Amino acid sequence: MTWLNNTHPALRRCWHPVALAADIADAPVAVRVLGEDWVLARLGERVAAFPDRCPHRLAPLSAGRVEGDRIRCGYHGWCFGADGACLEIPAVGSAGRAPGRARLEGPAGLIERDGIVFIALEDPVTTVHEVPEVSDPRFRHGYLGPIRASVGAGLMADNLLDLSHFPFVHAATIGTDDEVTFDMEIEREGHRMIVRSEHLFPNREDPGVATGERPLLQRRRLTYTYETPFSVCLRIDYVDAGGTTCWRSTSSPRTTIGAGSSRSSPATTWPTTRRSKRRSASSRGSSRRTSSSRSASTTSGCRST
Repeated sequence: MTWLNNTHPALRRCWHPVALAADIADAPVAVRVLGEDWVLARLGERVAAFPDRCPHRLAPLSAGRVEGDRIRCGYHGWCFGADGACLEIPAVGSAGRAPGRARLEGPAGLIERDGIVFIALEDPVTTVHEVPEVSDPRFRHGYLGPIRASVGAGLMADNLLDLSHFPFVHAATIGTDDEVTFDMEIEREGHRMIVRSEHLFPNREDPGVATGERPLLQRRRLTYTYETPFSVCLRIDYVDAGGTTCWRSTSSPRTTIGAGSSRSSPATTWPTTRRSKRRSASSRGSSRRTSSSRSASTTSGCRST
């Protein structure tokens, strides 16, 4: 069996989140993915990505500056456009000719989606998962900041996909005391897997339980959507109490800790996005909290009233 570590060559043909789109403003941003250093910059109306080194003396371009639709190296002032072409070399003047190596090569793919910048270092064989709840006006949206952990990105995704830890880690919130095993329907579509499960759980946070309007044990429907390599979306539908919460989490492998290391590798989870849907009329006025733990951090969201 081959261990899929944070720098496995197969990951070069996948999409990886590298930054929040809102953080790419008027200055270069240094990022690391698959053990490589890259720089992101908003040049004009588009985000561009390049290896974080100037071809002149290999100085980090992230230490330079953005000038409109160009990025300028902070060492000798070489200037590059969004397509990677060298547009200016101050030391040779306007009559000078740029050498052939004076060019930046970007990744095979770059896309902004749902407020996150994704890149693929080589021609991608996967897709960036679309979350339909993002465009649903009934949902309230919130973004949580990235979480870094010294662990393989695959293990961070595994935490969200793991139903069996609910009764233990989340016993006080979304876990259930009564069920440790679940009946599941599994569907595979190319590089995507969808898992559906419906079961009873003690809904202690539903005010309708205290008033006798609804029983303690209620139905909950879980729908997991996993997109290769490390993107997970969890939709929780509260069938009896009403309302829906949707979480989207995607992890980015940064690098391995040491040479030859295949485990315990730093990774970043790009923001777990919480989507909270309004409850039905029968449950208005109540609020519900959910939490999702990964690595050393816990994220949570609240439904609207």
